[in-house]
Amino acid sequence: KDAVDALAEHHRFTVLHFNTSVQYFERRLVNASPGNKLQAIQWISKATPDGMTNISQPLLEVLQSPGIPGVTEVHLLSDGSPTHGILNAWQMSLSRAVPVHTVLFMYQVPEYGEFYIDDYLPPLKLKPGKRIDERSGQIRPLTEAELRQLSEADTAHHDHEAGIAREYLQTIAKQTGGTFWEPDCMTLVKQRLKQLYYPNSAW
Repeated sequence: KDAVDALAEHHRFTVLHFNTSVQYFERRLVNASPGNKLQAIQWISKATPDGMTNISQPLLEVLQSPGIPGVTEVHLLSDGSPTHGILNAWQMSLSRAVPVHTVLFMYQVPEYGEFYIDDYLPPLKLKPGKRIDERSGQIRPLTEAELRQLSEADTAHHDHEAGIAREYLQTIAKQTGGTFWEPDCMTLVKQRLKQLYYPNSAW
Protein backbone atom coordinates (compact mmCIF):
# COMPACT_ATOMS: atom_id res chain seq x y z
CA LYS A 1 0.00 0.00 0.00
CA ASP A 2 2.80 2.41 0.88
CA ALA A 3 4.53 1.70 -2.44
CA VAL A 4 1.35 2.50 -4.39
CA ASP A 5 0.67 5.61 -2.32
CA ALA A 6 4.22 6.88 -2.97
CA LEU A 7 3.87 6.77 -6.77
CA ALA A 8 4.10 10.13 -8.50
CA GLU A 9 1.34 11.10 -10.90
CA HIS A 10 3.60 10.70 -13.95
CA HIS A 11 4.03 6.99 -13.13
CA ARG A 12 1.89 4.24 -14.59
CA PHE A 13 1.27 1.02 -12.68
CA THR A 14 -0.82 -2.00 -11.91
CA VAL A 15 -0.85 -4.53 -9.08
CA LEU A 16 -1.01 -8.32 -9.13
CA HIS A 17 -1.94 -10.57 -6.23
CA PHE A 18 -0.77 -14.15 -6.52
CA ASN A 19 -1.31 -17.41 -4.67
CA THR A 20 -2.14 -20.58 -6.59
CA SER A 21 -3.45 -18.30 -9.35
CA VAL A 22 -3.06 -14.63 -10.29
CA GLN A 23 -5.49 -11.75 -9.79
CA TYR A 24 -5.05 -8.34 -11.46
CA PHE A 25 -5.98 -4.89 -10.24
CA GLU A 26 -5.92 -3.93 -13.93
CA ARG A 27 -4.60 -5.93 -16.89
CA ARG A 28 -2.97 -2.77 -18.21
CA LEU A 29 -0.92 0.06 -16.78
CA VAL A 30 -2.98 2.94 -15.39
CA ASN A 31 -1.95 6.47 -14.46
CA ALA A 32 -0.94 6.96 -10.83
CA SER A 33 -3.71 9.46 -10.21
CA PRO A 34 -5.06 9.88 -6.67
CA GLY A 35 -8.23 8.05 -7.69
CA ASN A 36 -6.43 5.09 -9.26
CA LYS A 37 -4.08 4.80 -6.29
CA LEU A 38 -6.99 4.82 -3.86
CA GLN A 39 -8.77 2.11 -5.85
CA ALA A 40 -5.59 0.02 -5.94
CA ILE A 41 -5.08 0.34 -2.19
CA GLN A 42 -8.69 -0.67 -1.56
CA TRP A 43 -8.22 -3.64 -3.90
CA ILE A 44 -5.05 -4.70 -2.06
CA SER A 45 -6.89 -4.46 1.27
CA LYS A 46 -9.38 -7.07 0.10
CA ALA A 47 -6.68 -9.59 -0.87
CA THR A 48 -6.39 -12.59 1.45
CA PRO A 49 -3.27 -14.76 1.92
CA ASP A 50 -4.53 -18.19 0.97
CA GLY A 51 -3.66 -20.93 -1.49
CA MET A 52 -0.14 -21.86 -2.57
CA THR A 53 2.72 -19.55 -3.54
CA ASN A 54 3.07 -19.36 -7.31
CA ILE A 55 5.72 -16.73 -8.06
CA SER A 56 6.53 -17.82 -11.61
CA GLN A 57 3.06 -17.41 -13.12
CA PRO A 58 2.62 -13.66 -12.50
CA LEU A 59 6.19 -12.96 -13.59
CA LEU A 60 5.83 -14.83 -16.84
CA GLU A 61 2.40 -13.36 -17.53
CA VAL A 62 3.81 -9.85 -17.15
CA LEU A 63 7.16 -10.33 -18.86
CA GLN A 64 6.44 -12.73 -21.71
CA SER A 65 4.49 -11.81 -24.83
CA PRO A 66 1.87 -10.41 -24.90
CA GLY A 67 2.46 -9.45 -21.28
CA ILE A 68 1.49 -5.98 -20.09
CA PRO A 69 2.61 -3.36 -22.64
CA GLY A 70 4.76 -0.54 -21.29
CA VAL A 71 6.20 -2.31 -18.24
CA THR A 72 9.72 -1.01 -17.55
CA GLU A 73 10.31 -2.63 -14.13
CA VAL A 74 8.65 -5.05 -11.74
CA HIS A 75 8.61 -4.94 -7.93
CA LEU A 76 7.95 -8.40 -6.50
CA LEU A 77 7.03 -8.89 -2.82
CA SER A 78 6.77 -12.42 -1.45
CA ASP A 79 6.40 -13.83 2.05
CA GLY A 80 8.07 -17.15 1.27
CA SER A 81 9.42 -19.65 -1.21
CA PRO A 82 7.34 -21.00 -4.12
CA THR A 83 5.15 -24.04 -3.51
CA HIS A 84 3.47 -24.05 -6.93
CA GLY A 85 4.51 -23.33 -10.50
CA ILE A 86 8.21 -23.27 -11.44
CA LEU A 87 10.15 -24.06 -8.28
CA ASN A 88 13.64 -23.46 -9.74
CA ALA A 89 14.03 -19.79 -10.64
CA TRP A 90 16.72 -20.50 -13.25
CA GLN A 91 14.20 -22.51 -15.26
CA MET A 92 12.23 -19.35 -16.01
CA SER A 93 15.10 -18.07 -18.21
CA LEU A 94 14.22 -14.44 -17.55
CA SER A 95 15.88 -11.70 -19.62
CA ARG A 96 17.40 -8.42 -18.50
CA ALA A 97 15.00 -6.38 -20.64
CA VAL A 98 12.83 -5.61 -17.60
CA PRO A 99 14.53 -5.56 -14.16
CA VAL A 100 12.68 -7.34 -11.36
CA HIS A 101 13.32 -5.92 -7.89
CA THR A 102 12.46 -8.51 -5.25
CA VAL A 103 11.61 -8.18 -1.55
CA LEU A 104 11.38 -11.08 0.90
CA PHE A 105 9.05 -10.27 3.77
CA MET A 106 8.77 -13.35 5.99
CA TYR A 107 6.88 -12.69 9.22
CA GLN A 108 5.90 -16.21 10.21
CA VAL A 109 6.78 -17.72 13.56
CA PRO A 110 5.52 -21.29 13.03
CA GLU A 111 5.07 -22.46 16.63
CA TYR A 112 2.92 -19.46 17.45
CA GLY A 113 0.94 -19.44 14.23
CA GLU A 114 0.79 -16.54 11.82
CA PHE A 115 -0.21 -13.05 12.82
CA TYR A 116 -0.16 -9.54 11.44
CA ILE A 117 2.40 -6.95 12.49
CA ASP A 118 0.18 -3.93 12.00
CA ASP A 119 -2.85 -2.70 10.12
CA TYR A 120 -1.00 -2.82 6.80
CA LEU A 121 -1.02 -6.62 6.85
CA PRO A 122 -4.22 -8.69 6.90
CA PRO A 123 -5.03 -10.91 9.90
CA LEU A 124 -4.03 -14.49 9.28
CA LYS A 125 -4.50 -17.64 11.37
CA LEU A 126 -4.13 -16.06 14.80
CA LYS A 127 -4.48 -12.56 16.15
CA PRO A 128 -1.36 -10.64 17.24
CA GLY A 129 0.70 -12.37 19.88
CA LYS A 130 -1.65 -15.30 20.34
CA ARG A 131 -0.88 -19.00 20.26
CA ILE A 132 -2.79 -22.23 20.63
CA ASP A 133 -2.27 -23.79 24.05
CA GLU A 134 -0.90 -27.30 23.57
CA ARG A 135 -2.87 -28.72 26.51
CA SER A 136 -6.28 -27.10 26.17
CA GLY A 137 -6.28 -26.33 22.45
CA GLN A 138 -7.51 -22.83 23.30
CA ILE A 139 -6.02 -19.66 21.85
CA ARG A 140 -4.20 -17.62 24.49
CA PRO A 141 -1.82 -14.63 24.50
CA LEU A 142 1.91 -15.20 24.44
CA THR A 143 3.53 -14.78 27.80
CA GLU A 144 6.25 -12.15 28.05
CA ALA A 145 8.84 -14.90 28.39
CA GLU A 146 7.59 -16.61 25.22
CA LEU A 147 7.69 -13.36 23.34
CA ARG A 148 11.18 -12.48 24.52
CA GLN A 149 12.60 -15.90 23.79
CA LEU A 150 11.13 -17.31 20.61
CA SER A 151 12.33 -20.88 20.61
CA GLU A 152 15.50 -21.86 18.77
CA ALA A 153 13.46 -24.41 16.83
CA ASP A 154 11.18 -21.67 15.50
CA THR A 155 14.11 -19.48 14.54
CA ALA A 156 15.88 -22.39 12.85
CA HIS A 157 12.72 -23.28 10.91
CA HIS A 158 12.29 -19.67 9.87
CA ASP A 159 15.93 -19.40 8.79
CA HIS A 160 15.65 -22.57 6.68
CA GLU A 161 12.47 -21.44 4.95
CA ALA A 162 13.84 -17.93 4.48
CA GLY A 163 17.01 -19.38 2.93
CA ILE A 164 15.03 -21.17 0.23
CA ALA A 165 12.94 -18.09 -0.52
CA ARG A 166 16.00 -15.82 -0.43
CA GLU A 167 17.86 -17.87 -3.03
CA TYR A 168 14.81 -17.95 -5.31
CA LEU A 169 14.21 -14.20 -5.20
CA GLN A 170 17.92 -13.37 -5.46
CA THR A 171 18.12 -15.53 -8.58
CA ILE A 172 15.22 -13.64 -10.17
CA ALA A 173 16.88 -10.31 -9.38
CA LYS A 174 20.24 -11.52 -10.71
CA GLN A 175 18.77 -12.82 -13.96
CA THR A 176 16.92 -9.59 -14.71
CA GLY A 177 19.42 -7.02 -13.42
CA GLY A 178 17.16 -6.11 -10.51
CA THR A 179 17.81 -5.81 -6.78
CA PHE A 180 16.97 -7.90 -3.71
CA TRP A 181 16.02 -6.64 -0.25
CA GLU A 182 15.06 -8.46 2.94
CA PRO A 183 14.02 -6.59 6.07
CA ASP A 184 14.64 -8.17 9.48
CA CYS A 185 11.07 -9.39 9.91
CA MET A 186 11.67 -11.51 13.01
CA THR A 187 12.86 -8.41 14.86
CA LEU A 188 9.93 -6.39 13.51
CA VAL A 189 7.49 -9.04 14.76
CA LYS A 190 8.95 -9.08 18.27
CA GLN A 191 9.14 -5.29 18.45
CA ARG A 192 5.54 -4.91 17.30
CA LEU A 193 4.19 -7.47 19.75
CA LYS A 194 6.21 -5.92 22.56
CA GLN A 195 4.57 -2.57 21.76
CA LEU A 196 1.14 -4.20 21.82
CA TYR A 197 1.43 -6.24 25.00
CA TYR A 198 4.46 -5.21 27.06
CA PRO A 199 5.19 -1.53 26.21
CA ASN A 200 6.77 -0.81 29.59
CA SER A 201 9.27 -3.68 29.55
CA ALA A 202 12.93 -2.74 29.35
CA TRP A 203 14.09 -5.56 27.05
